[in-house]
Amino acid sequence: MKPNKWRPKTSWDGCVVFEEEVDLTFLLMDFVIRGALLAHAQGPSNSRRNFHYRVDVVDGDMFLRVLNAIGHAQNWTFACFLYNVFQTRDKGNPMKRSPTHAQMVSAFLAGRGKRTVANIIQEWMKDPSGRLPRYSTEANMLFSPTIPYTNIRPVRAALTTFSLQTVGKKVAKEAENAVQISNGLHVSVGVRGPETKLHWSDIGAQTIPHVETVIEKHQPSTVYLFNQIAMRPPRKRDGQVLERQSRPPKGVITHTISALDFCRNDQANLLPLAQGILYFGSSAPIELMNYNSRIGKMPAYSTVRRALVGLSDQEAANPETAGFTFVDNTQNQHTQRDFRIGRESVMNVAPDVDVRVFDLDDKRRRVAENKRKYLTVDQLLQFIDQEDADLVLLRIVPELKLHHHVVNEQGQAVVHPLASSGKKLTIPTELKDAMIDFFEQVGQTPEDYLARKMPVGGDGLTFAMLQQLQVNLQYHNDPFKSFEIMEPQLQNMKKVEFYPGSQLLYLVLDAKLLDIWASVFFRIVIDDIFEYFKSLSAKKQDLFSRAQRLYRAYGTARGRDHAMFDTGTTTEWAETVPSGSPCKGDHVLAQEIDFIRDALMSRKLSIAVASGDLGRLYECLKYLVFTFAGSTHSNYVNYLLETVVNLELESSPGLKCALLRGLVWNLLGHYEEGDYIVEFFNRLLEDITEHKSAQFDHNFIRNVISLAWRAGLGMKKKAGHHTDPHAKPELRILLKVYRDTELHRRQLGRQIDDRDTDDFARGLKKLREGALAEFVSRTLYYRQTRHQSATRRRQLWRARRA
Repeated sequence: MKPNKWRPKTSWDGCVVFEEEVDLTFLLMDFVIRGALLAHAQGPSNSRRNFHYRVDVVDGDMFLRVLNAIGHAQNWTFACFLYNVFQTRDKGNPMKRSPTHAQMVSAFLAGRGKRTVANIIQEWMKDPSGRLPRYSTEANMLFSPTIPYTNIRPVRAALTTFSLQTVGKKVAKEAENAVQISNGLHVSVGVRGPETKLHWSDIGAQTIPHVETVIEKHQPSTVYLFNQIAMRPPRKRDGQVLERQSRPPKGVITHTISALDFCRNDQANLLPLAQGILYFGSSAPIELMNYNSRIGKMPAYSTVRRALVGLSDQEAANPETAGFTFVDNTQNQHTQRDFRIGRESVMNVAPDVDVRVFDLDDKRRRVAENKRKYLTVDQLLQFIDQEDADLVLLRIVPELKLHHHVVNEQGQAVVHPLASSGKKLTIPTELKDAMIDFFEQVGQTPEDYLARKMPVGGDGLTFAMLQQLQVNLQYHNDPFKSFEIMEPQLQNMKKVEFYPGSQLLYLVLDAKLLDIWASVFFRIVIDDIFEYFKSLSAKKQDLFSRAQRLYRAYGTARGRDHAMFDTGTTTEWAETVPSGSPCKGDHVLAQEIDFIRDALMSRKLSIAVASGDLGRLYECLKYLVFTFAGSTHSNYVNYLLETVVNLELESSPGLKCALLRGLVWNLLGHYEEGDYIVEFFNRLLEDITEHKSAQFDHNFIRNVISLAWRAGLGMKKKAGHHTDPHAKPELRILLKVYRDTELHRRQLGRQIDDRDTDDFARGLKKLREGALAEFVSRTLYYRQTRHQSATRRRQLWRARRA
């Protein structure tokens, strides 16, 4: 707008007289300033409040003079005056303001005065003159996203539209900034963009927090707007703000903004791709994935699959390091009724293990010492740590919890699922092909391999088949072709599992131990047993010494032997035994001790596995050698004997420690046997194969699915703890029966049946009678054959050279 010119014909109070044409805007600005100075020169008011009022409003007469001056000007309006005050350009050129004009505008726009732009806008929005009639054309312009605000005349419609369109430009600019490649939302699944190539470290529990950080940093205005939509004013209770539990707004807002950014730039796909992998791994129907791709929540199905192929290639190339390989069977029934046995393999990276302990030459040297040949039963007994006391009461007496301690604080294991195989376990040739496949996946090929042992574990059948495979291939001179680099490891210890009978087993064990503590050792009322332990809880040494007495009397073979002999003491029960009875000891008490020994071993083994206590776990395995020898499970005698002999006689201390650390693994926040880790992956793999009707060696299952199992996207795992109600009523009933019958007191001549329930003693006898010698002879025969074959080959080679 061109500023109007005006030549005044009269003077006002002699303040301003113009002889030539001047700019009306400058005239009025100068007039206002002089009026303010004149009012201030008349002296301050008695009231500070009135002084501020006079400075802000001047006086009514002067205010009217300014308005009249504007009104009497030709073709001039109040709007023209305000526009000229703040006009920045004239015909494309910057406006030239007088010093006074520039100073006043600068002070006003910078907010250095008492009244600011915000005060004026507030008054404009409250002024009744700016109200728009309902259903009028101007009312429809409020917050208009399409009409330029410069084309809107009413103040409220213009201001609201200006605000909306300005905020729109702001959030668009924020979004454009957020989707820049340098801000961390880009991941590439193809050959392009190597700097943003997708890695497994990008997908997991840290994905959502990372995206939240990026969005909050680069899109704060957008986050604010979505917060206003997602959250109502928080509720309070007793003065405390209640935290929202369901559908936390932060997560909802992050996923929504991420989807919008992905819609803006299809390369800003980190969180959408993570969601796609989650859907893919959950066997979501392809139609569901296509729908979510259509609405921008995730990439297309083909993109997700291509991403998994790339991640699988990384997994296949990554674990070229020292580790433990576990193999197991998976079974699946296909729609074609074609029964297949698949094979899933998992490699656990050895934590804090020096790879030099797996040196093949050191292992050969120790095997060549042939200590196995001179193995005796007494030596097996000496392997067992006789001072390993049982602390089972710490599990049932609350007053003793202060003696609990963390045994193994090792963090979660690093796991690399290997590609699955469709080979069969029971066919040696197919097992060989499968193992070569697994070795190649961890960087060991027939042409290029490291001369060090590679632990390979599994259940009992897998362990036996791996040993047999080494026997069948022993005539190959190459360590890889003969599988000499493989170190078979038993992963399933055949402990008593937590099936429903275990709860009853441990309940009876607890009751027996409490009865022995209360009525047999210290002759106190059973109701006072917990108070008794509370008094002893601070006296650790006294408590443990008494527990050791209990253990030696009721938890060892020596205690059982004492129960079977006549001690010469007289009891009420002994007086009722008929004269000439062949039973001189207490058969019932001896069988009770057998039960306590077996139940203690079961509990000790279970606790050792769950807590990662490798030392106690190994002691249990050495004990179980004799127990299995006395049972009908002859296969596990050989499995455990091979394990113990290999660790004690044919492994360096470093290798022994490393192999023991491979018995249990912390995969999901708690320790499990290696065999169960493979079962965990097998269950996931079986679900996919059933859903896809695919075989285990299919390219899709082998190279996409089986390598792609990882942690979730930050969702907390549901608590897997089952409720364990207290068993005090059952304990009281059992304790009353034990006390009334004096079950745990020696009663000479007491006998119910003559069954031999001592598996340990029976196993010890079998081992002495030839079972151990047969094991040593059989295993040495295979080694001697291999040694003779190697010697014969060397002789032939020398003869040919001669």
